[in-house]
Amino acid sequence: DRGKMVSVGSRRKDAQESVLQPGGRESKVQLDSLDTLRSFGEFNASLSPPAYVREFPMPDGKASITVHEHPDKAGLGGEFFLWPASLTLCSSLITNPSLVQSKRVLELGASHGLASLVASSLGAKRVVATDQAHVLPYTRANISANASLPGVAVEAHPLLWGAAVPDAGGDSEDGWDIVLGSDLTFNKASFPHLVAALCGALASGGGRALLVHDDSSVPQGHVLRRQFFSEYAPKWFSVTRVAPEDGLASERFTSPSIHMYWLHRRTPDENGFLEPPPTIVSGEGGTGETEGLEKEESKEKVSIDDMARFFRGLDAGKGREGG
Repeated sequence: DRGKMVSVGSRRKDAQESVLQPGGRESKVQLDSLDTLRSFGEFNASLSPPAYVREFPMPDGKASITVHEHPDKAGLGGEFFLWPASLTLCSSLITNPSLVQSKRVLELGASHGLASLVASSLGAKRVVATDQAHVLPYTRANISANASLPGVAVEAHPLLWGAAVPDAGGDSEDGWDIVLGSDLTFNKASFPHLVAALCGALASGGGRALLVHDDSSVPQGHVLRRQFFSEYAPKWFSVTRVAPEDGLASERFTSPSIHMYWLHRRTPDENGFLEPPPTIVSGEGGTGETEGLEKEESKEKVSIDDMARFFRGLDAGKGREGG
């Protein structure tokens, strides 16, 4: 779940009639399918910061997780709200709770921290949600909103990809059992930093990452998906695409434009060689250049039209595929 850059003050076009202006009210929205992202929930001006409130239902009689969304608070200069891939990731955990039960879980680019909260509710041993420091107040707001839920305990740590990853605890050489992330692969210049973070979190031959990518989230999203998962990441990881027929996530939370991948850290070859993580040479994790990589700055911004395109595809029973 990542804050996306869109023009300040805009809203999802398909939801203009139902989205609230500050001070308005509507019924609390249950996040029980991708379609429920068309509108926000109940606006609560008394919260700090003020937020739209929705609930993500949990199975087996567990209490729903409260989600505070901050559409006018910038993650990176624009609206800050949940995106479809984050719900797909959460659905995959609910459908397969053993993925996180009794596991040490690290979430990258956590934003609102919903996947971390779901993992904790499902019985994870330890959960750490990470994002850039200016995002964490919103992550912590959601953690606080769910502090009274039985068994839910999530830590929030700042992390710039390429800097030291939070320690997993216990035998730190084992790394984290599972790393979670959604919509992390939309800036080619950040690929080395993301790989460095994943290598720091996953020990060789141990642990795995589950990453979700929505082609519809940005222009040429399918191209970026291919560049990361098919061309760049395999140097360090065994990459396996989750087939739709595997049913990892509920159909209510899937779309042809949304793709899930498992990443396992490669083991040393027959000569004992293991590709080292990319070297971040600028000294600033998550924003610097790397050796052998031409600096690329993403000039694309996620517009409200991109979200509208997603829902038009959803209504037509198809998403945006390619690559």
